[in-house]
Amino acid sequence: MKYLSFLSFVLSIALLMGFSACEPTVPENPSVDSGGASSDSTSLDNGSGNTGTDTTNPNDDMAKSGYVDLGLSVKWSAVNVGADFPEDYGEFYEFEEAVSEFGNNLPTKAHYEELIKKCAWEWTTYNGVYGRRFLGANGNSVFFPAAGGRFCDGTLYIEGTYGGYWSSTAYASNTAWRLIFNPERLDVDKGNRCDAQSVRLIRIE
Repeated sequence: MKYLSFLSFVLSIALLMGFSACEPTVPENPSVDSGGASSDSTSLDNGSGNTGTDTTNPNDDMAKSGYVDLGLSVKWSAVNVGADFPEDYGEFYEFEEAVSEFGNNLPTKAHYEELIKKCAWEWTTYNGVYGRRFLGANGNSVFFPAAGGRFCDGTLYIEGTYGGYWSSTAYASNTAWRLIFNPERLDVDKGNRCDAQSVRLIRIE
């Protein structure tokens, strides 16, 4: 009996150790290497698709005003044109309106491609608003809200799910390049010039 009791005790300890070893671990906060790529792909990504988290307030490095140095060739405004805060949608502009009003302060197609390539990014929320956060290798970040857009006929569409931001680069007589994103996609693609989209400005220094 003593032998059986001892054996039961040993088996109990072994089982407890086994369950403890199988407990899930909480991943550490992501860090960004010198190239802008996240070392934790469950939180930030820069090429393999959307693997972002959904948080109420991203890290304290989120810029809320002015122009932000992300370690790129230009500085990016912290807010949309017509907005007071990063989560505000701001105003919509057709392509010609945006080019005419903002000129060289409107990003080119190449500027958006650089933003995607050299920053880590995620689909997230900021103060309850969905959008994309871009994190530079230097630790600074900006938030682009998913403001939706307005079709050529004036119809508003997919607010909170889609973001579209005009570049200054034309493609054809009726189309131009723009940054577009949703929870699954982040790309630079063509859009109708008469569609009204958000505008985010840059500063060349």
